[in-house]
Amino acid sequence: MQKIKWTLLLLAILLSGVCAGFYANTLVMRTRIRHFSRVPANLPEHITHKLTRTLHLNPTQQEKVRQTIMKHHLLIEEAWAEKHATFQQLMRNMRNEISVLLTPEQQAAYQNHLDKLDQERENRQHLRQGAFPPPPP
Repeated sequence: MQKIKWTLLLLAILLSGVCAGFYANTLVMRTRIRHFSRVPANLPEHITHKLTRTLHLNPTQQEKVRQTIMKHHLLIEEAWAEKHATFQQLMRNMRNEISVLLTPEQQAAYQNHLDKLDQERENRQHLRQGAFPPPPP
């Protein structure tokens, strides 16, 4: 009887340790993701700062690099917005064409499926944003 009590106590301690470790790991990962998911408010300044640290740019180089990044940053944002809008429209068209081919029950299931895919994509996007460090202080 005494041996069973010690075994159960040991199992309870082991299980408590596993749960505590899992909780601590989850807490740390969420904190890191939250910390790094802040997109730099001033991306050209952020890139210039990183290049200055890495390449040891002098003040004249820093200013020219910042101006170059700002000039191209606007063009890149415009191109991305245009490309993204075209892609979204193509996806909507494809989804609508598929939906027309389905029965009402299948359409409901298909919409549910699409909602799940969109949610997963949004979650991955938040994690991708977490890969970029916050701007310098």
